[in-house]
Amino acid sequence: MIDVQEATIYLIRHGATGWNQTGRYLGHTNEPILEESYPVIDKLKTVADSLENPIVTSSDLLRCTQTASRLFPDTAIHFDHRLREMNFGDWEGKTKEDLKQNPDFDTWLYSFHESTIPNGEGAAEFSNRVLGWWTEYANRPDLLESSHVIVAHGGVIRVLMTHLTGTGLETFWDWRIPHGTAIRLTLTKQQDDYLASDWIRLP
Repeated sequence: MIDVQEATIYLIRHGATGWNQTGRYLGHTNEPILEESYPVIDKLKTVADSLENPIVTSSDLLRCTQTASRLFPDTAIHFDHRLREMNFGDWEGKTKEDLKQNPDFDTWLYSFHESTIPNGEGAAEFSNRVLGWWTEYANRPDLLESSHVIVAHGGVIRVLMTHLTGTGLETFWDWRIPHGTAIRLTLTKQQDDYLASDWIRLP
């Protein structure tokens, strides 16, 4: 009989900020979440409360730490800078309208896996940062024994989903996850890594 090794992880996107609501690209700027995003985040409390002794890891940026603390007020939260959003460089704080004539921006929108950002991170650099973290995390001895929660940013979650589903960075924009929502994945051990055998959006 084959011993199937499975892990359960929850990928949670932080609540919305002011820049998020106005369509400004928000990378490493440390903006707080809006109070009006609390009711959206709170819809995940039933899920959060159902987890027994979860292991919670968050980006160290304020919008993620606030979201994590709101959902898991009595849980020790681990913070990791490698889970920060993409560094948008010269695009930080700008909108699609501001960048619509920029050829680099056009590549970013339509061929993400080949894109670079002036004075920021290219797709390859960003993906390597996030997946470097994941490679380390996937070797945790407790990965199969506990529920794991990752509170992060839209870009980070997209990179993880392209990797864990085996679809590649070419599908980066296919993965949509609204602010304050989550994806629960069942991961099955595949040689030296894990692949998603099932996933569902929450709440």
